[in-house]
Amino acid sequence: MDTYQAYRIFTDVWRFYRRHSKPTMDEAYWHDVVREAEELRKRYQDLGLCEELLAAVINVLDRQARKEEKHE
Repeated sequence: MDTYQAYRIFTDVWRFYRRHSKPTMDEAYWHDVVREAEELRKRYQDLGLCEELLAAVINVLDRQARKEEKHE
C-alpha cells in the first residue's frame, strides 16, 4: 500500500464517521453502518488498515449510542 492509498482510506473512513456521528440504537441506523462499512472494506480489497480503522470507528459509535441510550 502506498501513501496515497493510505490517505484515501483515512479520508473515506473519516467521511464514514462524519456521516454516522450521531449514533442511535435504531436497527435501520446500524444496518446502514454495516452496509457502508462493507462497501468500504470491499473497495479497499480487504486491506488491514481499512478494516482496523472501520472496527475502531464502529466501536466508538457503539459506545456513544449505548451511552446516549442510558441517559434517556
